[in-house]
Formats: sequence, structure tokens, C-alpha cells
Amino acid sequence: MARVISDGTAPLRTDGKLSSADLHLLSGSGLAHVTHFLQAAPDGIEGSERSMVATRNPAITHGMADSGGYQASTGVLKLTERRQHDMFRFSEAMNSAAILDGPTSSITNPKSKLRSLADCMRFTESNALYAIQHRVPGKTKLLNVSQGRSRKESEEWLEAVSKFSDPKIYGERALDGWAIAGAARLHFSIQLRNLIVLRENGLLRNGAPIHVLGTGHPEVACALSAVQSGLQKTIGEDIQVSFDSATPFIMAGKYKKALGVPTLNRKGLQMTIAQMPHGDIYVGSDHPWPVSSPFANRLDLGDLNVRKGDPKSAWDTLSHVLIAVHNVWVMCRAIALVNHRLSLPSPNRNLWLPPRIVELAEIIQEILVRENSHTMIDQHQVLLDMLQHKSRNTKLLEDYGDADR
Repeated sequence: MARVISDGTAPLRTDGKLSSADLHLLSGSGLAHVTHFLQAAPDGIEGSERSMVATRNPAITHGMADSGGYQASTGVLKLTERRQHDMFRFSEAMNSAAILDGPTSSITNPKSKLRSLADCMRFTESNALYAIQHRVPGKTKLLNVSQGRSRKESEEWLEAVSKFSDPKIYGERALDGWAIAGAARLHFSIQLRNLIVLRENGLLRNGAPIHVLGTGHPEVACALSAVQSGLQKTIGEDIQVSFDSATPFIMAGKYKKALGVPTLNRKGLQMTIAQMPHGDIYVGSDHPWPVSSPFANRLDLGDLNVRKGDPKSAWDTLSHVLIAVHNVWVMCRAIALVNHRLSLPSPNRNLWLPPRIVELAEIIQEILVRENSHTMIDQHQVLLDMLQHKSRNTKLLEDYGDADR
């Protein structure tokens, strides 16, 4: 996507309707502006100097680098000394970056070189030390990573890697924040226990970024906003909790699907999904898209279907990009709307959001500000873990790419 749109100056076949400048999500002058984004470090070092990320407006965007740990652990990425160096320097050019870790989800992958929890922890600890030794203090915020496929593994993992975030041990080179992966991503009973332990041990500081890897559901957004609110009340206003999702891009690139008008009310938070028309019959068509956005409203089906007679597809690369930017806009707008409704006074938020989601958000905040937090987590575990299936759930967002973290 970044290569097609480039720096916003490259000519496109949709010029006159949509230019590359219109599609540039990180410039601040396109049809939509994304303030926060994530790019995997292995992709970053292969990118052009004219890519969307390279030509972003740094004054109004916050970039995070993902480590590429999953790709490295499964052999997709050949991790040479030179490549590790280049990936780390790319990461330091971002506002924040997760260290290179060994995801525990790779243990069951037959292609993975990491066959046990111990293997994953050794790989991660080695790379944490690499980051601490090679970082330029203050240049970017480096995030330690929590993994683990269960509460037991997550706690064992945290005990092993927490030292890398301790300024008493590593001074100004200590890791700054946390990236949350594995079971703690959506099992909030695990996530909250871990965050409380880190807070009690002085390893969550004001200004520390906390990022949950690979999830993008509106329900999860509500829960994470509650986590952020609870931490801000107990640590400081500069704590920020973020998350990322590849779903808009995977839906467009792999499945030719677009997000439709979301249903966001007391009955549920759901995104409608449209299979976009494709095939020779639509080449040259002036029929509108079956979905709406500032991007979709300028285009017709003939702008997607341009290769008549092509045995593989009537779409070209730009076709997938057009769907992707549309999906990003719809998804970001939906999440912004549910977060706004969650911020309403209690009686009003209950009119606009599912009661169970409101209850979850309220319990999360209460747990983070109460003294008997561990007892409350035990009492409300079923509620806290109600979103655990969202990584592989296909009803809401058909979340096709985020489960591997």
C-alpha cells in the first residue's frame, strides 16, 4: 500500500477522482488523517524513501515499529546480524518500538525454531539486552514485550523480562513501556493482574506507552480505554494505551471485502462486511460502490475492475489499496464513535452501548483504582474474559490476521 501511494505525488489511474495525495493517510492533507500507525520493522527497512511512512508528517503522526519477532521465529525472516542492526535503527526512528521477541504462539508452528516457552524467553531476553546495549537513550520509547499462552506462562514470562524495564538495574537504558501479546491481550483477568504487578513494582511509569498487539474490535477498544483511564488515575495523565489491527488491509488485499455501515448500539457493536463486486462484467462500470466513505463516494466499480480478460483477477494493486483506505476510515470512525459514547455520563452511555460492555469498562476502571484489586479480578473473571474469543471471531470484523501475536 505504502509503495503504491508513495509520497503523494505519484500519478494514479484514478487521478481526477482520487489522487495519491488524497490517499496519503499520514500527511495531514489527505481525505483522511491517521494520527497513529504501526509498521513492522522488517517491512520498514525494505521501504522506499518516498513511501507513505517515510514521507509522513512527523509533527502530527505517531509511528510505532513492531519487531518482526513472529516472522523471525518462524523462519520467514532470516535474521542476520546486519538485518537486526538495520531493523533496530529503523525502530529508533519511530516514536516507539517493541523489542524483538519470540511469540509463544510460534511454539505450535511446525516451521518455528522456538519449540518451548524457554526457547521463546531466551530469544526475547537476548534481544532485550541487545536493545538496551545498542539504544540511544531518549531517542525513542522502547517497549518490553509480555507473552504467554496462559496465566501461568504470562506470569512466568513477566518475572523473567521485567528486569529489563527497571531503571535501578539499567538506568536510562531501561526499556520504557510494554507491548502486550499472547493470552493477556484479550484475557483482561490476566492483563489487569500483570499491569497491577508492574505498577506495584514501579515498572509502569507516567508517560510509558502500553500497546496491545493485533486487535481492533470496538468492544476491545472500549475495554482498553477503560484500562487507560484507570492507569491515568493511578499513575499519571501521560499514560497511553494503544492497539493495532491488520484487518482492514487483509480484508482488502486477500479477500476483496470492504467494511459497511457499522451497527453500534445497545444490541451490539458490529461491522457489516461487503464482498466487493469483481470480474469482467464490472470493467468500465459506472455503478457506485455498495459501501460509503469519503473514498468510496468518489469511485465506481469500474475503478476497481480494470483488467478485462485477466485469468487471475480484474483488480490491480491499486484496487486493493482503494478498498484498504476505505476500510481504515470506516474502522477508525467506528472505534472513535464507541469511545466517545463510552465517555458519556453513565445513564447516557447505557443508551448507546451494550450493557455488558459498559459493565466491563466500569469494572476494569474500578479494579485499577481499588486496593482489593486481585479479589475483584477473581470475582469478575468471567466478565473480564468475555472478549477472549475476538481474535478468531468472524462475526464482528472477520479478524483474519491478528491472532498470531
